Amino acid sequence: MPSFRDAFSEGQIRELVALIRTRAERAKGAPATRATPVVDGVVASARHRIRIETLTDQLETPWGLAVLPDGRVLVSERPGRLRILDHGKLSPPLEGVPKVWVRRDGGSSMSKCIPRFSENGWVYLSYAEQKGDTESMTVVMRARLSGHALVDHVTIARWPDQWYWASNVHYGSRFTFDRDGNLYFSIGDRGHADGAQDLNAPNGKIHRVTADGAPAPGNPFLGRDDALASVWSHGNRNPEGLAWHPITGELWETEHGHAAATRST
Repeated sequence: MPSFRDAFSEGQIRELVALIRTRAERAKGAPATRATPVVDGVVASARHRIRIETLTDQLETPWGLAVLPDGRVLVSERPGRLRILDHGKLSPPLEGVPKVWVRRDGGSSMSKCIPRFSENGWVYLSYAEQKGDTESMTVVMRARLSGHALVDHVTIARWPDQWYWASNVHYGSRFTFDRDGNLYFSIGDRGHADGAQDLNAPNGKIHRVTADGAPAPGNPFLGRDDALASVWSHGNRNPEGLAWHPITGELWETEHGHAAATRST
């Protein structure tokens, strides 16, 4: 038989996958996407033994977390809530969190706030922001944690209206800081793959900025009229992992999709 790619459009392939999942759920009598609960104890992997201890089971699709200097954990949930986990005790949702667009990938992966706590006291967040009836795009901001609220909001990256689309896929997004304090953040191609190769488009990129959002010195396209000054890498599909190699100092990123992994120095 011919391959799906030759026989169907990408939209038809997605619909076929959704149909298969729906049929499987009905056949089993339970949602196929429901994860098996993890049992506390020791689990052996190929190289390590891992001790598992449940801290809370009251979160709705947790996605990102950051350890605060006092040992508490700031954790995000899919609908756009931020909570503090303090030795197993879960706080009510924090105040001052921006409204989040929760649809498809915009809810299941990125669109809740993803916290990253910096040494200077800022909490860095990314989320999907709605404009119009159905359009959305990834926004990056920072704020300070004061009591039970986020205050002193500062926008790091918000894009012109032309980059807000009805597509609800491939928002990204992950953060990391280099030794100079520059912030790297990823944005997926948002279902517009051609834009990933367009240096004037924010989607399908890893961006590198200073801690307050200005283009970082030394960026590869800085000073060019045909490129966004914040672009660090382009041609990305949906980067959802950023990590520094502990020996070489290279930045590694993982793609959610067709590409496997890339690195840059």
